[in-house]
Amino acid sequence: MPLLGSLAAGSVKGFGAQANLGYFIGQSLRFRGSQYLSRTPTTAGNRRVYTFSAWVKTASDGTFMYAKNGNYGTKISFNSNQFRVLEWQASVAVYWDVTTNAVFRDPAAWYHLVVAVYTTQATASNRVKLYVNGEQQTSLATATYPSQNYDGTMNTTVEHFIGKQSTTVYGEQSFVDGYMGDVYFVDGQALTPSDFGKTDPSTGSWIPKKYSGTYGTNGFKLDFKHQSSASGFNTFTYQAINATQSFTNVGFSPDLVWIKSRDASTGHQFFDTVRGALKRISSNNT
Repeated sequence: MPLLGSLAAGSVKGFGAQANLGYFIGQSLRFRGSQYLSRTPTTAGNRRVYTFSAWVKTASDGTFMYAKNGNYGTKISFNSNQFRVLEWQASVAVYWDVTTNAVFRDPAAWYHLVVAVYTTQATASNRVKLYVNGEQQTSLATATYPSQNYDGTMNTTVEHFIGKQSTTVYGEQSFVDGYMGDVYFVDGQALTPSDFGKTDPSTGSWIPKKYSGTYGTNGFKLDFKHQSSASGFNTFTYQAINATQSFTNVGFSPDLVWIKSRDASTGHQFFDTVRGALKRISSNNT
């Protein structure tokens, strides 16, 4: 899955200002087509209390996190551009469903999404809370809350997905077509946006901050940072031997490569390494 660059430029409400406030999200992950991440916990976590947080940029429907156990599933998604979290049994029933009236469809905007599930609460409306850009969503199109002490599918020892759901139900799109960055899942705590973000005092914008808490049994953070780095540019020369050539240890994998012939009357060529060796632009022979 290709990695994209900084979340800072042109993001939510002056998002780039966070570089001056001590926390900078350097990378996001681009999801397209059938791309997704998955993990199967080896030990069950807290099925009643957990938090999901992520910065997302997408103008279409898609599933940000999903756990499926047989016909049961818990999912966090955009559906008809509304922010939604629900638990259902496929083709049987929806057990709980919390969906915003607000729609989120600006293709240029970064949205900070937080879901806090806390089914042990006595007050039904405190058992699931949705937040966008630091604000709790209290105007809801659907507000069917889980029963007290409800044990959901999330945090069981089944496959958990980031960026997709395993099947398409209720007309919802399976895959995310967009970007996700600074993704957190916290097992055993119902947190608020202030654990992951704050207001920029100079602009009033909602910006990220570093989470300093614990993660619990199955919690995690996905920052999508590069596993290696390169300092400046590395230049390679080689003598062609009519065979496949490869360059290694450069600290990155380029999508586009410019190749210049030094001692032959062959035109220069610009290769697209993602789509294949024959995808290229060539100049006239000189």
